[in-house]
Amino acid sequence: MQGLVFYMPTYTRESTVTFSHTFVDLHGDPIPPVDVTYPQIQVENPSGAIVASGIAVAASPGAWQWTWTLPAGATLGDGWRLRWSLVDPSLSTHSYVEAFAIADQVKSPTGLDRLGAYLTVKGQSERLVWKDDSDPEFLDLSLRDRCGTVIGTWNKTTLIPPVPLLSYVYDQGLHVYYADTPAMDSWGDFLALWRSRPNVASAYVTETQMMHVPPDKFFFMVPYLRQLLDKLGKVTTTPLSYLDLELYQSFVQGLAFVNGVVPFTSWTFTSFPQAFVPWWVMAAGIFALNARQLLEIELQHSAQALSVTLDYDHHSPLSEVISRWETMIREWLPNAKLGAYRIAAGPGAVGVRPLRLSWSSRVFKIGSSNNPMGDLTNLMSALGLP
Repeated sequence: MQGLVFYMPTYTRESTVTFSHTFVDLHGDPIPPVDVTYPQIQVENPSGAIVASGIAVAASPGAWQWTWTLPAGATLGDGWRLRWSLVDPSLSTHSYVEAFAIADQVKSPTGLDRLGAYLTVKGQSERLVWKDDSDPEFLDLSLRDRCGTVIGTWNKTTLIPPVPLLSYVYDQGLHVYYADTPAMDSWGDFLALWRSRPNVASAYVTETQMMHVPPDKFFFMVPYLRQLLDKLGKVTTTPLSYLDLELYQSFVQGLAFVNGVVPFTSWTFTSFPQAFVPWWVMAAGIFALNARQLLEIELQHSAQALSVTLDYDHHSPLSEVISRWETMIREWLPNAKLGAYRIAAGPGAVGVRPLRLSWSSRVFKIGSSNNPMGDLTNLMSALGLP
């Protein structure tokens, strides 16, 4: 007799699977094999080639089992078949065909995938990636800048003919869709908006990713921040290391920190004075170390065994470093800013002091210029201000 299975299980590559089948007659009695060479097993790949064979072992009267480890390079997808064959003492043949599918092993996303953001060099394109263990019924992508201007759109299906299709690949047990952006000719922050729907009856799911395109000056400053944070040069796969994307975000926060120290400034990546770069690096280091400190709080522990006590606590030393850096910035940076202001402005014969001293409300010289307001542009240029 011959039968087919009406469901198709899925197994992963390199996994060990035990297949089972029962040979019984119409009365439910076990069918014995003619000799020990039965039941025979054959595994066929989707192209019909035999890739494995063997003899099943008895688990109980009439019940048989066979164990097989799926190859690492087995063809992915369905179409696989396992053929059981048993010849009884009357030389009658009993067969059974079992269909199954093979999927790749699902691996954890990389660090960049978990961050949900990309770091792109100006003038280059970026590959935006979406992945999940199930294939969505609907998926589209739009890329836009901070003003809301749409730079590009992509879709899984040709719902709108002018919209290009998302590229697709099945990789490591995940359904992966991706699109290559146009060359990013301007620096700034961009939003990748993914909109998906698992099936027709489900609601839409919105996911966002950030794409940062920093000025080239950032890449020149990265080595200085790495040296400040960690001179051991840890590899980027360890949890205590720093990705360039994380360093960029630290520089953005550090810039706001430096600008917020009185007297207030409006420096940017492109207009930041070279003489104040060490202060900027130190401020960025505070935010990077704060992130690491949160990780150390999660990892700290104390273990005791007999007369041995193990304490793991990097949180407290990091607090001392962060406090020392904050004190240096709070106490020394304001004086440095005022000193730069005095050097750029020079001594004034007669001046008027405004109520509050800031970079946008200064003491202007009167005796040294016939047009003090007209000289404001030169003064700002000397300070490195826009």
